Amino acid sequence: MRSVLYKIYWAMRRIIAPGLDYSQNEYESVLRQYLQPKAEWLDIGCGRRILPEWRSDAEVDFVAGCKRVVGIDYDEESLQNHCSIDSRLRGDVSSLPFGNNSFDTVTANMVVEHLADPERQFHEVGRVLRPAGLFIFHTPNAAGYFTALTRRVPDSWKDFLIRTLDGRDRGFKTYHKANSEARVSSLAANNGLEVVELRLIPTDAMFACVPPLALIELVYIRILTLERFRRYRTNLIAVLRKRDNGEGPTSATLGTASTNESAGPVKRRRRLGLYRSLLAVGILLLGWFLLAWVAARALVLPSAAGQADAIVVLGGSSTYIERTNLAARLLKAGNAPKIILTNDGQRAGWDKAGERNPLFVEMAAKELQKAGVPSESIDIIWPPAGNTFDEAERLHEYAAISHLRSLMIVTSGYHSRRARWTLSRVFAGSGVSIAIVPVEPGEQAPRAMCWWLYPLGWKLVAGEYGKLIYYRLHY
Repeated sequence: MRSVLYKIYWAMRRIIAPGLDYSQNEYESVLRQYLQPKAEWLDIGCGRRILPEWRSDAEVDFVAGCKRVVGIDYDEESLQNHCSIDSRLRGDVSSLPFGNNSFDTVTANMVVEHLADPERQFHEVGRVLRPAGLFIFHTPNAAGYFTALTRRVPDSWKDFLIRTLDGRDRGFKTYHKANSEARVSSLAANNGLEVVELRLIPTDAMFACVPPLALIELVYIRILTLERFRRYRTNLIAVLRKRDNGEGPTSATLGTASTNESAGPVKRRRRLGLYRSLLAVGILLLGWFLLAWVAARALVLPSAAGQADAIVVLGGSSTYIERTNLAARLLKAGNAPKIILTNDGQRAGWDKAGERNPLFVEMAAKELQKAGVPSESIDIIWPPAGNTFDEAERLHEYAAISHLRSLMIVTSGYHSRRARWTLSRVFAGSGVSIAIVPVEPGEQAPRAMCWWLYPLGWKLVAGEYGKLIYYRLHY
């Protein structure tokens, strides 16, 4: 199911944000641009890998092209399972176990947000870099909408969200103390580094596997591609260079520099920008909820229950229970003397008792009998029908042979509009009156307010609009 949801997301992305790329891909391209052959390279917070799992070949090539690659991480389990770095050790970025001027390049992929004391930790990076050496890192932008939202999520929920949205087992505590342009520039200046490049970039939707939320997120991401909204993009990639004179801050000056970012007016502007971003997301969400509800309710016709010669239950393998339940209630209420079932030819799972895969129409008949409908009041139109139009034609033939003059059609709510259009065309001029009695969504079919949270909802609502268009053009 997850792969299907991602296919839906990629199709939406091509239309809404055609130039969007995953931020990890851009980080890889930055490494390719700046990482020198035969360099000595330190990856801090190395975890299990340098690049995402599906880029393992590129990671192996990067490592093979360097003279020496060292990985350091505080998490022992991650170190033991690293896929490409042979030289690994457990340690703290606040006190790197290397001499001065040891490495040409230091990298950190989604690590800087976990630094509790970035002044000290950037100082350590600057210390172990050689003159003109590079510190390259990829991290969330503190002003990005997802970082702002996750800050407000209780810690008890975060691991669940990480597993659901990112596929990882767990997360680590975040501080976001070095996650803005101004803060990175300040930390660089305080620690003997200079900014070579600093990119604020959007990335793929975090809710990619939840299509309706991904749709809203993609629209918002498209807005972020405008230069005026650059500061609210989700990710930051920085390239810092150690000054050629090799001078970094002394231990006496470490941590004494203050940042202008804490100034009141700047904070107020950033807070206002954040509130505007959250308001925009809220408006988009509200708009989606309203649009989704209206789209679903527009498919459901009002009930036209009355007296009829027969009640007809249209075939529907995913919603046959709700249809037969309503038909049984109508029969008991005296709306018609018999129930007719159409056969869509679909089979259910293996039935151990019967040692076969029963037809859904057979299961529908059993449901009716369990609801108290006598077997003699149930009739099945056996020739299977491939779709609603075929069902209508089979029913037309049956009504003509049985001399039926009025039919009450029971079907799922989201199917009712297409069913009425189809039956009206097939029965035109026959003298048979057709009344549609839809099942109110909520029993098997999801409710109109939340259909988009379920795969079945996308099939019954979004898929129904596609079928309506097809029927109008084809029939």
